[in-house]
Amino acid sequence: MAKKLDYKYCKAAPILEWLGNKWALVVLVKISENGPVRFNELYRNIPSVSEKVLSQVLRQLTADGIIRRELFPDVPPRTEYSVTNFGRTLLPHVEALIKWGRENFDTIISNRKNRTMSNEILYILLPDYAAHEVVYLSQAISSDEYALKENPKYVNKIVAPSMEPVKSIGGFRTLPDYSFETMPDDYAALVLIGGFGWTTPIAERVIPIVRKAIDEGKIIGAICNGASFLAKCGFLNDVRHTGNGLEQLKLWGGENYANPHGYIHAQAVSDRNIVTANGSASLEFAKELLLLLENDTPERIEMYYQFNKLGFCDLFPPK
Repeated sequence: MAKKLDYKYCKAAPILEWLGNKWALVVLVKISENGPVRFNELYRNIPSVSEKVLSQVLRQLTADGIIRRELFPDVPPRTEYSVTNFGRTLLPHVEALIKWGRENFDTIISNRKNRTMSNEILYILLPDYAAHEVVYLSQAISSDEYALKENPKYVNKIVAPSMEPVKSIGGFRTLPDYSFETMPDDYAALVLIGGFGWTTPIAERVIPIVRKAIDEGKIIGAICNGASFLAKCGFLNDVRHTGNGLEQLKLWGGENYANPHGYIHAQAVSDRNIVTANGSASLEFAKELLLLLENDTPERIEMYYQFNKLGFCDLFPPK
């Protein structure tokens, strides 16, 4: 459980708590710009905040004397919020903080992108992604046969078009670690998970990401429609590869797909740091990427593959 700030020793505790609440200063600024303001009007002017959170923030700011809650005996009753004289002494400092944030926004985003996170495996998920294609690889990265690894060699991270939850074909919603704009420049591998999103315009935003990864020699994995997307963009023209059948690669790739002779009819193919697989080959896909990443010894990776391929009963028959 997180420790609370000790008011006895830290007189700045109240303002630090407001800074830790992403909505408190937003609510204060909105009231100062539009006040006196009713609850519903304030709620409409702050996208994404829930009614429950807004109510909690208003109660806290009222209790601290920053804003005033005034009830009018109209029919129906009307409640308005406004900034107190005491609260107005805080506004110049808030405005200075906002000004600093706007002036340094590009620098902050650049610093976030350039930080060294070379042990991260980035999974690109587009809307309506195929959740089963993530499982075998991500599980082997984070755990062994006994438990979660205390010090895993790699860390799984999700990249999506925005920081909003991204929905799988089955309806699961995954919260991204990065958006396309905030993903780091340094990472261990880029993995394109299949799904229906690769047929939509949003997939075009992935092209420069993949091109940069290839230019820098990153490990790249693409499964199902992710592999078809690579064919469409001409990224498979210099490597042996596979996918959802040669005909689909030709259909998606059109004139940009110039390497049908490099197609191998196999579950998964690894060549020159690029691993491709068809949509039924999530286990084989994982195996090839685990070998490239040297996530474990080849013997242990093979055991992981056989265990999941054959199943417990076939691998360990009764004596």
